[in-house]
Amino acid sequence: MELTQEQKDILKAFKKHNHIKINAYAGTGKTTTLIEIAKDNPNLNFLVLVFNKSVKLELETKMPSNCTVMTIHSLAYKFLDTKFKRKGVLTKKDFTTELSKYFHSTDYFKTTFLRDVLEKFCNSYYLEAKPENIRQLINLDKDLRNKYKLLYNANYDSRNIADLASKINTSLLAVSNFEIGLTHDIYLKFFQKLLPAKFIQDYLKSFDALLVDESQDLNGIQEYLLVNAPIKKKVAVGDKHQSIYSWRGAENTLAKLDWQEFYLTMSFRFKHEGVVELANQFLNNWKGETRNLSSQYTGRENNLTAHITRTNAQIIELIDKAKANEKIRFTREISEIFRSVKEIVKLIEAINYNDPSGLSGYLKLIYDKMIKENIKETEQMSEFFLQAGDYEYFNALEIVKKYGEYKIDDLYKKAIKLKDPNGEKVFTTAHSAKGMEFDNVVIEKDFANIKDIMAGYIAYEILDKKSKISEEQAESLLQGIKNHDSVLSDVIDEINLQYVATTRAIKNISGAGLKNIVDGFREVFKAKELAKIVNKRREDIDKSLGINTEPEQKKPQIKKQNKVANF
Repeated sequence: MELTQEQKDILKAFKKHNHIKINAYAGTGKTTTLIEIAKDNPNLNFLVLVFNKSVKLELETKMPSNCTVMTIHSLAYKFLDTKFKRKGVLTKKDFTTELSKYFHSTDYFKTTFLRDVLEKFCNSYYLEAKPENIRQLINLDKDLRNKYKLLYNANYDSRNIADLASKINTSLLAVSNFEIGLTHDIYLKFFQKLLPAKFIQDYLKSFDALLVDESQDLNGIQEYLLVNAPIKKKVAVGDKHQSIYSWRGAENTLAKLDWQEFYLTMSFRFKHEGVVELANQFLNNWKGETRNLSSQYTGRENNLTAHITRTNAQIIELIDKAKANEKIRFTREISEIFRSVKEIVKLIEAINYNDPSGLSGYLKLIYDKMIKENIKETEQMSEFFLQAGDYEYFNALEIVKKYGEYKIDDLYKKAIKLKDPNGEKVFTTAHSAKGMEFDNVVIEKDFANIKDIMAGYIAYEILDKKSKISEEQAESLLQGIKNHDSVLSDVIDEINLQYVATTRAIKNISGAGLKNIVDGFREVFKAKELAKIVNKRREDIDKSLGINTEPEQKKPQIKKQNKVANF
């Protein structure tokens, strides 16, 4: 297939510029472009960094022989001490258990909070766990902020922050001394600190060029490695509008890099012009893009119909409704879809029978905390998980409450029988569908209108109690969406996730959730409308909390830690 003019321009630019970034809209051939860059420069030695093993294996069959394809973690693991390799890498739950034992802690909240902040630090740009760095990491993460409020009464006390920083440094030292097991996040941080070492520098300098795919999903430490790797020529490619992993530490590096920028806007995926129109409404209205997506359909078909959901909970509902003889292709393992739900069933049974013998590690910590606080009813458990910021278990509990403990096992067995890797019907979350394409897409009902998402987020997370925003402040928040403001990363993720879901469709798109997405994409908030809705939401929240909402004669306040603009 002949290259587009945009792709040809990028090949020329690579020879001229040392650092370029490529913003590739959905289905525009970004992987093909990387392959062509390598083919067009056979005398150069390329290091190609990707995010997971499956992409690595696929690219190895497509890239020319002058390329070495690695995941970022496999690059770091290559230089890991053999003693660590022999001991193996811990799961998050096993690491939590070891942290608890090391610090002699029986406090579920404090142990998991320390683990989460440690994980956040390990994935950050920072080399040192200084108190000011730890405070900043907590400040910019919604879940960590919520947990901090619960543990420390919402005050950023310097002693609490200093204690967290000290425990993080102690934990990393304990890992290096083999007193606590290793995690994937920790060995990546070790690699970052070792980057100046001669043996690593020499290895990286053996490459002439670095190609990084999916650059919008780089977290802080991965961005650090991209920027600081001693390789002369660098190309970062991705789609800044498909950044959906800020909750996992991604910082949309592609939007931040001050490199020579190029676009890929000609998509080879879409036969349905309505999908292209919908995507452009999103790009123009919400993201301020002036370059439109266009389509040059190449006739790729796969006869697949994908039911795309926002959550695993909705997938379990789809399993419940599926006919017993259907053949369903799942994009995640059944055990992973049901993992949290089955763990909640175990926890409920342990509490009901006062028998924790079937629990271990992380679940045992939760059990101990619930018993200590006399939490026995499911509504109490829901509140517990909300306060802890543990939304995975909160959502899992909602499923158990809906179906009952015994039906969960029946649904799991049904899913096993439905599973067929060759099935033409696909059940997938939007996160798992990223990078895939399907002839037909059904958008399920658990997608909300992004206007509602944004208004609710600002009212609850950005505004302080009894506060209101002006039209000017609302305009600054809307501009923050276009500028990829880190304070708005959670709501930007939700907006981008809907773009990802809709742009999986080749021929047809439908579903109960499509109207919400279309209505949200069609027309962006006006500042006046946003201010009015947000202020009403904030007032309703305050009333539900028993807070007097009578207006006071003072200037409205925005939470100090959330600086979106100069208000």
